[in-house]
Amino acid sequence: MDDIKIPFEAYKGTDPYIFVSYDYADSDRVFPIISEFHNEGLSVWYNKGIDPGNERPEEIGTALEQCLLFIVFISDASAASENVRNEINLALGEKKPFIAIWLEEAKLTSGLKLQIGSKQAIMRYRMNDGDFYYKCYKSFDAFGITKSKEESLHSTSGNPAPGGNGNSFDVLETKKIKDESPHSTSGNPAPGGNGNIFVSGSDVYVAGHEDDKAFYWKNGLAVRLSNSKSDASSIFVSGSDVYVAGHETVGGYDKATYWKNGKAVCLSNDPSSASSIYISGSDVYVAGYEDDKAFYWKNGLAVRLSNSKSDASSIFVSGSDVYVAGHETVGGYDKATYWKNGKAVCLSNDPSSASSIYISGSDVYVAGNEYNRAFYWKNGLAVRLGFSYGGAASIYVSGSDVYVAGSYGSEKVGVDDKATYWKNGGMPVNLPNSKSCSASSIYISGSDIYIAGKEDDKATYWKNGVAVRLG
Repeated sequence: MDDIKIPFEAYKGTDPYIFVSYDYADSDRVFPIISEFHNEGLSVWYNKGIDPGNERPEEIGTALEQCLLFIVFISDASAASENVRNEINLALGEKKPFIAIWLEEAKLTSGLKLQIGSKQAIMRYRMNDGDFYYKCYKSFDAFGITKSKEESLHSTSGNPAPGGNGNSFDVLETKKIKDESPHSTSGNPAPGGNGNIFVSGSDVYVAGHEDDKAFYWKNGLAVRLSNSKSDASSIFVSGSDVYVAGHETVGGYDKATYWKNGKAVCLSNDPSSASSIYISGSDVYVAGYEDDKAFYWKNGLAVRLSNSKSDASSIFVSGSDVYVAGHETVGGYDKATYWKNGKAVCLSNDPSSASSIYISGSDVYVAGNEYNRAFYWKNGLAVRLGFSYGGAASIYVSGSDVYVAGSYGSEKVGVDDKATYWKNGGMPVNLPNSKSCSASSIYISGSDIYIAGKEDDKATYWKNGVAVRLG
């Protein structure tokens, strides 16, 4: 245990703080967890690395009596520790709010079972990182322990957006949304899991823009779609046909457009844009917005999804069911939403947005962000992806594995975000040179992971982490 470093100084002050009880033998498992709490702006007191022979009972007792929340890490070692048992007894005697975090399936004495059996328990050893920290922070909020947050929250302009010579993922500082119309090119949402990269056999297709013109690339060869100012947000290949969704700018306003094999089809004469395209049989489905309202089009016929300010970022068709992900604006803030056959399902009551949707069997997966953090939802249940600022741009399900691409890792909103993907809610996997690149879409083909985005403002995709520059 001598090589375990003390991660931070224990809190000293008068603000509400967490008291952490643990056995020194568990330091290698406890310290990374409380370090994340500390990095999130929580005040944490812990007996930092003192072995059982050098305890300071008066200091420990005072710290426990003055804390707002008591957390004990349960393991076989802590269950056998007299010091941990004494701290539990004092916390119960002082009627402190109490959470037991189980590091393993430990064996408790009958007396300890009786003492903590009714207290809130979080089974760390059964949970992935995203689920674990999400549950912790929700529990802390309930006890009045809140994380330090930037005042800015995601709004429409904070959604993943095309940028540079590729589709970038920008987490921008935002305020309450103003009713500004129409959307500008830079405000368009990024594509979802059925987004701007598509793999068909050995062919790799990527949609984006270059010099303010809509393009797609097939195996690195560029195909220009328009001579006008335009952008391409999503691509879908069906047989020998290549479909691309985006917009062309006409008369100063964006017009929702898709291209089939390079031939443009204008979907709306009003200010609008198309962000996602999906082909089912002979039917062409496109999602986007028109006049600040979420829409989708089926074979060119418009279906309005909301009467409120809203946007549609991603579309997926499963059998006869049409799923669209995006957001509705309520009380001045975006709320992550998806629609199934036109019926809205709100995913979060907090400021949030949904950028991508994927259907696997009867399960509905949606990726997005909440409070400037990356999330995905499975059948409405939230899974938090990491603990730092960032966002989830795209989701793809392959068998039982859930892949999400986006940005992650900054200490401030939109600063030094890293292009990242997550598998099954685990630790983020940063792309090489990720500080100068962004990820907007992910596609799984066999054992290969394809991610589209940009690197140094150039359209790029990565196959298994190896970059292929397009622009």
